[in-house]
Amino acid sequence: HAASTLIHWGTMINAVATFHQTPELTPLAFAVIKGHQHCVDLFLEQQSVKITFGKSGNILHLAITYNQNELLTHLIKKHNE
Repeated sequence: HAASTLIHWGTMINAVATFHQTPELTPLAFAVIKGHQHCVDLFLEQQSVKITFGKSGNILHLAITYNQNELLTHLIKKHNE
């Protein structure tokens, strides 16, 4: 997977970009928006990962906004800490 390769190479996992006029989105945010559960899990294993995104809220808000219901359920069950 590309995400695990990027993490392995030490890529800046908190680098920000703009997607559909939503500022401050990181690779984790893109994975949430697209519903890529495996990538989300990989990014959440990294201690330095940023899980809040300015006005967009946090990863749960993004999952709700982009109708990623399966991912939302997964996040609540697996990452409820």
